[in-house]
Formats: sequence, structure tokens, C-alpha cells
Amino acid sequence: MAPNPGKLILIAEPVHFGDTHVQVNSAFVALFRHIYAQHQLQLVAEKKHIEAIRANAGHRIGEISTRSFAAYSRPGLFYWPQKILGEWRQIFSIVRAARKSKPELLVWLCLFPTGHLLLQCLSRIYLRGQRQLIVLHGELEYLKPQQKSLADQFLHAVLKKALSGAGSRVSYFVLGESIKTNLLQYAARVAAQVCVVDHPYLYDAPVQAQRSGAPALRICTFGTLKRAKNTQLFFEMAGRFGAEIGEGKLSFTTIGKLSPDLQVYQSAAVRHYKPSEFIPQKEYEQEIRQYDLALFFYDNEAYSLTASGVLHECIRLGMPFLALQNDYFYALIRRHGAGALFHSVEDMESYIRSLLINADSQWANNFRASIFSFIQENSFLLQSEKLKKVLEHQGLYTV
Repeated sequence: MAPNPGKLILIAEPVHFGDTHVQVNSAFVALFRHIYAQHQLQLVAEKKHIEAIRANAGHRIGEISTRSFAAYSRPGLFYWPQKILGEWRQIFSIVRAARKSKPELLVWLCLFPTGHLLLQCLSRIYLRGQRQLIVLHGELEYLKPQQKSLADQFLHAVLKKALSGAGSRVSYFVLGESIKTNLLQYAARVAAQVCVVDHPYLYDAPVQAQRSGAPALRICTFGTLKRAKNTQLFFEMAGRFGAEIGEGKLSFTTIGKLSPDLQVYQSAAVRHYKPSEFIPQKEYEQEIRQYDLALFFYDNEAYSLTASGVLHECIRLGMPFLALQNDYFYALIRRHGAGALFHSVEDMESYIRSLLINADSQWANNFRASIFSFIQENSFLLQSEKLKKVLEHQGLYTV
């Protein structure tokens, strides 16, 4: 049945450009397209981000209309003013369009704290009866009271004000039960408006890495590479295997842009793939597939209010992973064991040494069997059914 042009779902992404956040956003857009099959869908986003979403989601997107804007911020002295004012301009434009078209649901895929506060102010004036859904991401980290810089303290106050001013017609999505539990420590007032959905992802049957014939165990890390995410521990781990690296038994590689605060930890034990630039998604995936094992060192301090895209990327690509214990990772893998969690770097080191002693590939096959099981239980259709139930519970799904 063709979409009914009289019923509109308006989806807005005023924050991210290009390939940034493309996996989660393309999954959300595809899922909303499937759930609201009889509605017209319109996506408003930066031009290259729309292109990336279409490329990533492919046929799952179906029929949607789009309205694009140009990227509004560049690195440099005026990055933050450009970022804040640019997002405000897009929010004004989207609110104006929503006031005119009156969509059944207005979905915000992401909002920076300053944009979030502006939206709440504008909604009281222009969108009083409008049902809205806001997806919350890593910006929730600003809610933690121990903010060091003046800028972070400002954003902490802004986000708390925005959440406290949320109208009754606004609902929130967080991407994990542990995130909701921790969020309500800082913003208990919005408890009834916060829903938990599993981090959406468009999983396909993973393609097994093509080995070059070299016997070395190839270890990598990727994602947000900075000290705040404990990436320095990857360098420490490599240092523990200096002799084995020298003997060609294993290798350590970072994939993606390195934060300047990691410069002091760099050594000959770790190789880097494009450490000074943002890697396009397809190239990123192709490079990750060359490795046997990924390591992550995020702890609960880093992931109490944040979902992790890197684990879902590992699962989608069939990549076994090892990580330090935290609530989000534990909740994700406890049923299937798609990865292994450790309480300390020492425990993880011991496990890697056991892999070097037992040189067969059975450990990898066991991980991949768990990954296939996870993907089967999180197919596109099952994800859409789960999301539909959450939308129905919040009164956001209508036909």
C-alpha cells in the first residue's frame, strides 16, 4: 500500500554530518519507514548525511522525501559558535516546517544540549500539541556533576534545564536499560517520558575476515580513540606483549583518528591506520575486517550514560572482541557471549596469552557462533516489532 500523503512522520537530524552517526541513524530511519508503512516520511539532515543514510540502509529506506542543508561548522577557532548557532538555525527551520505540516510525530535523532533547550522553549510557543520523540545519546554525559571545564559546566546546566522543561507531549529514547537507570539519578522528573530501546543496527550476515596467511594474531581497537575512553590502555596492553610482537606472534593497530592526548603513549609496539583523519564508513569497515580480535577498555565511568556503537559494529562485521566490564557491555552480551568481559587489564592479558598458546581458531569460531545467534535474535523484523511495541506504549504509534 502506498504511503498516505495526509499522514506525516517528520524525522530531523540537525547535529551530525557525513558518515557520523550513520549506523544508528540509518537504522532508525529504516525502522520508522517499516513501522509507519502507511505514512509519508520526511528526513531533514545535512546533505552528505542523507547520502550516507541512503547508502547504508539501501532498500530498507523505501519511499521517503528528504530536505537537506549544508554543513554549518568547521574545525577551528569558531567551531563552537558555528556549531551552536548552526544547529539553532536548523531547529528554527524544522519547528517552522512542523508547525505548518503538523506531523503525527516529530522525531529528533540527536540534539546538542543548547539545541535541546532551544527546542523546549520553541515548543511551548509553536508546537504545544505536537507529539515529539528525542533520541538521547552521549550528550547525557554532561549531566554528571563532576564537570571540569567551564564549558562543560555550562552544558551541564543547560541540559538539566532542557530535561526539566520537557513538556508532556515529549518522549525520550535511551539505548539501554542501564542508561535509563543511571539517567534517572540526575533527571528523575522525566521518568515516565523515558523509554528504553535496544541500540538499533542494520545487521547482515558477517563476512569472515580474509587472512593473508600470516600466523600472527591481529589485534585492533577503533571507535572514539582518546584518553577519556581509556584508549591509553590499548598502548599499555601492547607494551605487555613487546617480546611477542618482536617475534611476529601478534600485532596491535589503532584504526581511526587519535586524540592529541594520546601522543605521549605512542610507541613502536602499536601501528596506526589513518590516525590523523576521519575514515569514510566503507573504508572503515574494510579495514576492520582485516583483524582477528578487537579490544576495548571503556569502564562504567565512561559508559554509564552512553551506548556503544563499536560493539554493534563488531557484531555486524563478525569481529570477536574483548572488553573491560561495564554495565552497558554486560547487558548487551550476557545472553549470547558475542564477546568476553574482564575486570582488569591483567585478566585480559592472561586471556590473550592463552590464545597465543592455543593457536587453533576454535576460540574465534565459538565467538562467531555467538555473533550469528545475536544477529538472528536482532533481525530487522524483530527490531521493528520491539520498537513498535515501545511506540505503542508511549502512544506514539497510530495507523
